[in-house]
Amino acid sequence: MLKIYFDWNCITHAKDKYPYILAIAKECKNRFVFPYSNAHIRDLMVNKESHKTEYEQDLNLLETICGKHLLSYEEGQMKPYFGLPKDFINETGFLFKILQNFDIISPEMYQQVKESFRDTLPKEVYKKIQGAKPENAIQTIEAYIYTQSPGSDFKTLMSTVPNPLRSLMNTEAQFKSVCLGLDLFGFRPEKGNKRFTNVDTDASHMFYAGHCDVFVSADKKLRDKAKAVFSKYNYQTRVIAPAEFTDFIENELRQEYSFDTIFNVIEQYGVPRLEDDGLHYTLLKSPVLGLFNACHKIDENWGYSGDVIAGIYRYCFNNTPYLFYSEIEDYCNLWLKILPSSLKGEFQKEYYASIISRDFEKTLNASFTLGSVESGFMIKLCADPLTPVPCPMMYVIATPEFISNHKLASISNAATYRP
Repeated sequence: MLKIYFDWNCITHAKDKYPYILAIAKECKNRFVFPYSNAHIRDLMVNKESHKTEYEQDLNLLETICGKHLLSYEEGQMKPYFGLPKDFINETGFLFKILQNFDIISPEMYQQVKESFRDTLPKEVYKKIQGAKPENAIQTIEAYIYTQSPGSDFKTLMSTVPNPLRSLMNTEAQFKSVCLGLDLFGFRPEKGNKRFTNVDTDASHMFYAGHCDVFVSADKKLRDKAKAVFSKYNYQTRVIAPAEFTDFIENELRQEYSFDTIFNVIEQYGVPRLEDDGLHYTLLKSPVLGLFNACHKIDENWGYSGDVIAGIYRYCFNNTPYLFYSEIEDYCNLWLKILPSSLKGEFQKEYYASIISRDFEKTLNASFTLGSVESGFMIKLCADPLTPVPCPMMYVIATPEFISNHKLASISNAATYRP
């Protein structure tokens, strides 16, 4: 499923400015994942003592929108956990409260630091950075850095700790140092009264959003900074404003659950490259059936020839290197909803029970087939033997005649084709 990450403004203003975010989150909770992170908890803890009513409202909103989908960066990995925000707060909230209320420097001092730093920049350079497009911002800064220190780049400049200690900075810390650098160099600078802690929290939101498929932010400056960092360091995350969210969701629902999309993707993707380091593919912008974000076209090299259109659909862990257990459950429940009653029992026994067993060996036995190659159309549901965790995989095979004759718009039509 698409992982859609909201910044704090989207969460807290879902009760007034952006009610459609709340409505969509409720309606589509089984079609998309809306994760939360410690950055949301840090923002939430600001009002726990001083504005208890607002704190409770925001906590309820966070739980309603994000449910139990928690992301946490630990030991160099992005890990998915399943737990409500209030439970997470009960265990660790006091630490985040201390962190959020602690400023390394005051807003006034931070503003002075920025002004002093910018005074060292040539005016034409500072003006060029301010006017840069997000996708060119870091390159513009690095062009200047290189004139002052050949061989250096933006990331190494901002990792100012001594070399022996730099390796101890995890990926999140390095990412946040880059975000801080954008503010120091004057790209979409924050207001003078913004606390340094809030700048750090915003960077955390960007870091976690970078490990999701979509980042929805109500802050134009934050969106542009996210685009700058994502573009430079090859994050695939799309960045949108709340005003774009409804149209985005409607389009995704049309794309993800259409048979037209399934076959179009196979044809548009082309034959995958086989190289020494494995099978290459391109991430799909819209996951098929809400889950599969990669497709390998099957041709004569795989044993199929002629006009048969065939593909293997998989979940790729590259951009979003994790999978919530609930995503597999929702995928299986989708099939249960569309299969006729006569097939539900077989599906539950042969596929559902195995794929959600949490037993990798048992998972590999999961198998369920609709149609047949001889009939001109077949879908086979199975398990992916190559993924780091148990994960569904799907084979799709059809003749052009079948696709042309049936013009399947919804996957529910497939249930009628059975050998």
